[in-house]
Amino acid sequence: MSTHKPLFIFALFGLAASSATQADVLVGNYGFVGAPKPALVFAPTATGDMPPTRTLGGAANAIVSATGFTYEPVEDVVYVADFYGQAVRVFPIGARGDVPARRTLTSPYIGQPRAVIIDRAHQEMLVLGSGCCVFTYARDADGASAPFTRFLQWGGSSGSLTQLNNPGSITLLEGSDEIALSDYSSATPAVPHVLVFARSAAGNTAPVRVIEGPATQLGSYARSVVFEPSSQRLFVLANDAATGGVSRARIAVFDAGASGNTAPLRTIEGSLTGMDLQGSEYLGGMGLDPINQRLLVSINAGADSRVLAFGYGDSGNVPPALRLAGAQTQLSSPGVPLGVPDRILRSSFDP
Repeated sequence: MSTHKPLFIFALFGLAASSATQADVLVGNYGFVGAPKPALVFAPTATGDMPPTRTLGGAANAIVSATGFTYEPVEDVVYVADFYGQAVRVFPIGARGDVPARRTLTSPYIGQPRAVIIDRAHQEMLVLGSGCCVFTYARDADGASAPFTRFLQWGGSSGSLTQLNNPGSITLLEGSDEIALSDYSSATPAVPHVLVFARSAAGNTAPVRVIEGPATQLGSYARSVVFEPSSQRLFVLANDAATGGVSRARIAVFDAGASGNTAPLRTIEGSLTGMDLQGSEYLGGMGLDPINQRLLVSINAGADSRVLAFGYGDSGNVPPALRLAGAQTQLSSPGVPLGVPDRILRSSFDP
């Protein structure tokens, strides 16, 4: 299950220069205090051993581990969950290189944030933080003293109902006003599941439904969940326990209202996908490319780390539409993604 490893996050952002439609790939590399790593940006058609076209990071903006991103289209900014930087940093979408953040949320409650999502309809920022919980802030929260407005608590104490244990990702279900999280039970052996809550859930509140059980094909670990609004589908990235040194990984597709021990509508899996994990490799995560209708999956494998793309409608044992890998990519620790709004962005990372 690799529960001892940090959870990494990467995401794909649709970027548009003038009237052109394209979707650059923004990938966060995991860094440490004293050894920070910038976010990497790749061209939408990049594949193979290709260098990033640009980066975001440096001393001025203090990014340590750009492990989670989300794009907010009205203000035209990108929110960065900085895991070891213990902050959520906000940059104009055109930012590149060593530039200061527009805002930086450093509330001690979020600890090491793994993911951040924005609910523009309610002017809220939801942060998956402290290795356990969901903290809600005003969308424009800034600084160390910004108060959270809601707190969905850890589920491991006596009488707890949330079932939150060590969630790895969070996504907003547009239309139903819900959030879904990938997680696993605290039991031994742990059971992977997807927990769905009302967006406004707070405190010791039970999920409204749980996707869990052998029919779900979530294997031994559910790494990421993302919601695709046009199809009203949940995509879950998961993997089986290793057999003979190889762990089969898959993308399981569910209806947005799925619950219980239900089989996926379809899966993407097999030897051609490039997702199978060899030895100590593990899943980095999954994100959406709404402009090109693609899912992106990262595999964390040190020098052999890779990013793979699949179509929303893919099924079965299919090869990826693109495969980024090699020394020039600088991918050393790509991570868990967040979904991106299904719209064309107004500017690119180009000056």
